[in-house]
Amino acid sequence: MLSCWKWRRDLALGLACVVGLLAAPGVTFGWQQAATEAKEAEPAVEPLLRLEQPTVSRTASFDELSQQFAEVRKTRKHFATGQIELFEVYERAMNTAFQGVYPINDRIALLKKWSDEKPEDPTPLILLARFLVMLGWDARGQGFAGQVTEGGGRKFIERLQEAAVHAKAAEKLKPADPELYRILIEIGKGLGTAKRDDVMGWVRTASKIDPKYYPVYQTAAEFFLTRWHGEPDDIAKLAEELQESLAGDDGYVAYARIAERVNCYDHELLYEGKLDGEKVEKGALILAKQFPRAPQLVDFQAIVAWKALRHSDVKRLAKQLKWKGPEMRHWGDEHRYKAFVAYADAPPVADKPESFFWPSSYYVNRFALADKDRRLVTIPFAVAGTTRFWRAEPPHDRDSGIAPLPTAPTDIQASAAGDRLLMEMDHNMRFGALIFDWAKVGEPVLIQRFDSLPYSALSPNGKICATQHGTILSGKVTIRLWDTATVKQLAVIEPDAQHPKLYFSPDSKLLMVNENLKVWIYDVETGKEVHKLSGAWRATPYNGTKPVGFVGEATLLATSSSFKTRKQVIVEWNAPKDEWTERVESSPRSQLRIEAFNEKVLVVGGFRTEDPPEDGKTIRESYRLDIFQRNNGKLLGSIDGHTTRITSARLTADGKTLFTAEDYGPIQRWKMPIPAEE
Repeated sequence: MLSCWKWRRDLALGLACVVGLLAAPGVTFGWQQAATEAKEAEPAVEPLLRLEQPTVSRTASFDELSQQFAEVRKTRKHFATGQIELFEVYERAMNTAFQGVYPINDRIALLKKWSDEKPEDPTPLILLARFLVMLGWDARGQGFAGQVTEGGGRKFIERLQEAAVHAKAAEKLKPADPELYRILIEIGKGLGTAKRDDVMGWVRTASKIDPKYYPVYQTAAEFFLTRWHGEPDDIAKLAEELQESLAGDDGYVAYARIAERVNCYDHELLYEGKLDGEKVEKGALILAKQFPRAPQLVDFQAIVAWKALRHSDVKRLAKQLKWKGPEMRHWGDEHRYKAFVAYADAPPVADKPESFFWPSSYYVNRFALADKDRRLVTIPFAVAGTTRFWRAEPPHDRDSGIAPLPTAPTDIQASAAGDRLLMEMDHNMRFGALIFDWAKVGEPVLIQRFDSLPYSALSPNGKICATQHGTILSGKVTIRLWDTATVKQLAVIEPDAQHPKLYFSPDSKLLMVNENLKVWIYDVETGKEVHKLSGAWRATPYNGTKPVGFVGEATLLATSSSFKTRKQVIVEWNAPKDEWTERVESSPRSQLRIEAFNEKVLVVGGFRTEDPPEDGKTIRESYRLDIFQRNNGKLLGSIDGHTTRITSARLTADGKTLFTAEDYGPIQRWKMPIPAEE
């Protein structure tokens, strides 16, 4: 018995010693030191605040509760986190068991009793409406209409109808409470009974009571989503009216708050041109100044900063997001957030474009210049997306588009004059090509659809389309040439190839067929072969040539590797003379890729691993574009303005402007250097 007591005493003394050591100043253990060092190693970043949770007493009397809400309405307080006290007190009251009442029916009865005892107070009526809306959504579920059960849908309607009775009773009291008008919009959205004029009337009434009560603006924006009761322009009209009617910064903040909310439902609304990007950015900057440590605003501010290419702000916000963790409802998917982090981690670029715009929240695979270089045509990332047209001149407004296509486009080509568009499809092994005519009515009209394999081609004059036919597993394809105006078949070509790429010459008279190391050049009018490279590369100074197109009537432009130097080079092959000319040679550890070209210049990109700095710890991956004069290989200039892989590049017909797109980045407009006269 004594030994047992001594064991307990020794254990207690030991624990006391440990606690004392932990508390003693200057005494650290290994794990404490490691944690401290790790914390000190983290980059300095302003810590975010924790969300405020105002208290509502469980034991308060009805008089005390009414008094608390009256004071909160009067003060119109905003927390440093960006939260509004009135909204948060309502939220807290929803989760408070007043007077120890927990069962749902008893809580409803208690709120009704409060309303009976305080008939002049709108608070219990607003709480009843909120409570019943919550119960209605609990019964329905958050899925789309087709996923709602019959019983769940019935309970949803019944509870929202009961909520509407209490909200209308509160409205008769004409309270100075903007939350009432927010819940009226919420009820109208669920029941489908509210009209646009009703919603705008409630918004205007709430804004007169408290112009900074943004939850009512955000709920109205949800109402105007096309999935609910809105038309495509309704959200923009709401944001514009509030920005113009509210004084000073309040209007821009309301604009940004609306953009923040709808971005959680449809990420394309920030990019499709409906909302004014400059107003969204201005409002977001005002919010960042007012609430620099608000955790609820970080995701949206990060997206807006990224969209504006404000690299220093992106780096700061990325550190805060790393500490807080991203909310995927803002980002849509993990890939987009990772692209944001990659942009934040990349070193700042040296060059800035003349202008830029984001055609989508996802990356742009391909785009084309059309309508005599007056418009850019971007293809959607997904099947349900819309092919969009943008003005090539700043501010790059979106002006029209082609409705969602049955399959997802994978590539787009335009004729030199921009009067024809070729769009390729590939979705679930369903291939095809669509030809659109732009010249007749100013908007593209579908001429013909071809059930063909990938890698079709449109001639520069827009008069001929080349398509491939057969099956991928057949081992051989046929190439058919079509008149795009009459859709009449002009010729059939049968190369010894399984899945070649096709290129027209600038004058549209020749067609190049390329697969691996083989190249055939055909006369378009007759369909006959006129030149051929068989792939016997050891007889030439180059290996692994990859053709990318014509720069003359029979001159092939290609990237290759030199047997002599073991470096990548850009070469030209004059087919009639069978002559090779080397134009550009790569630096060590580089892979060249021709991004765009014309008869005067080559725009060369690819992958470069630049020399490491003196510390030898980091090696930069460069996505710089070099611009060379084609006839002599002279470097005219460089563009260091991209942080990820370039997915598409296009030169205007006059060669003065270059447009580029990159992974999860904007389309950027660059001024081209002028080559010397030959």
